[in-house]
Amino acid sequence: MDSGREWAEQCKEDGNKAFRKGDWEQAISLYLEGVAAVDTMMMHPAEDVKCACFANMAAALMKQDKWKEAIEACDLALKIEERNVKALLRRAQCGIKVGGSATRVEEDLRAVLEVEPSNKDAVGLRAELSKRSKERSEASASKQKRVLGSFWAKDGSQKKAIYEDMVGEEAQDKKLDPVCFFEISIDNVSQGTVYIDFSQRSPLHTAHSPVVGCLDSHPSLFLFLHWFWVQKAPKTCENFRCLCTGEAGVDSKGTKLHYEGSLLHRIVKGFVVQGGDVVHRKGDQVGEGIASIYGGAMRDEYLGGRHMHPGQVCMANSGPNTSGCQFYITLDEAPWLDRDHIVFGQVIEGFEVLRKLEDVEVRDDEDHRPKDDVVITRSGQCSREERERIKGSVNPRDLWNQ
Repeated sequence: MDSGREWAEQCKEDGNKAFRKGDWEQAISLYLEGVAAVDTMMMHPAEDVKCACFANMAAALMKQDKWKEAIEACDLALKIEERNVKALLRRAQCGIKVGGSATRVEEDLRAVLEVEPSNKDAVGLRAELSKRSKERSEASASKQKRVLGSFWAKDGSQKKAIYEDMVGEEAQDKKLDPVCFFEISIDNVSQGTVYIDFSQRSPLHTAHSPVVGCLDSHPSLFLFLHWFWVQKAPKTCENFRCLCTGEAGVDSKGTKLHYEGSLLHRIVKGFVVQGGDVVHRKGDQVGEGIASIYGGAMRDEYLGGRHMHPGQVCMANSGPNTSGCQFYITLDEAPWLDRDHIVFGQVIEGFEVLRKLEDVEVRDDEDHRPKDDVVITRSGQCSREERERIKGSVNPRDLWNQ
């Protein structure tokens, strides 16, 4: 490309092609690369292309029902061009979907109509806004009546229904947005806890990505873009979550399906920490076991993730369709592993523990087995409150600077 602008425009056009094909994730990647092109080349005259990339990214996010993230993408576009019709209209659409401030939605629609008085989408959304406002009022009144009525129901049926709704929501939340943890010891001395968020990171972010700066103030969008392929490996994520909690019990061979008590049996400085063999927990066979909550090895789900920075959590394997219980955590970028392993998670707290593990003395440079036992002494899944605390404290830039 002759300039950063041409690069950015090409990324935008390629993103539009992916969008038309229905490949929303690829479109988001390309739009984000267009933003990086503008920032990297310092092509300030190309800010209009950057604005268009953010606005189009919002459309791709909306196709995946990522309304909050789409709103933040629109916010970024409107910081560049405050009367951008596409961004205003899409932010209004998302605001209606999430039940956001009716005043803000109305302001966005008014701004659109000031620029394009005959915009049919804006006129239609105004009518929908009025309809939804009425529906919310009616729903609120109905809910209040149901809740108050539950206190007077003689058979307790309404109380039970409300309780079951709450339990169902909590169980769904547990699987959709998990953060798990490993407490790790070296020679029976605790080294701390590593917290892992299950997701797939975007392939565009690098250790010094210029995009990070513009997303620092938009954590929801950042976290989504950083891990927006989680749906590519749902079985892998659920297998890992259950092995962390131990809730699957034992398999048909009597193997305890729980990471707690298993070894981190391979540590290569500047490369990876590997562990999770729940089949063999001691002896020279550690590292050869394959088990999963589905019974044996799993089929590969998605091999498109890239190993681009420390703290990525990936499935270890011995070839195609051999992933099971063993995993590894990267200590640096490792592009030669791309396309061969499922990248599904990210360490979000506990990097100091990884640095301690990296300095562990190993037996030799062939098997890289630690001289002292490195054990996952405790593993599980964080409560909702703990998860929100940890994820709320994540500074996106820090993940690139470990």
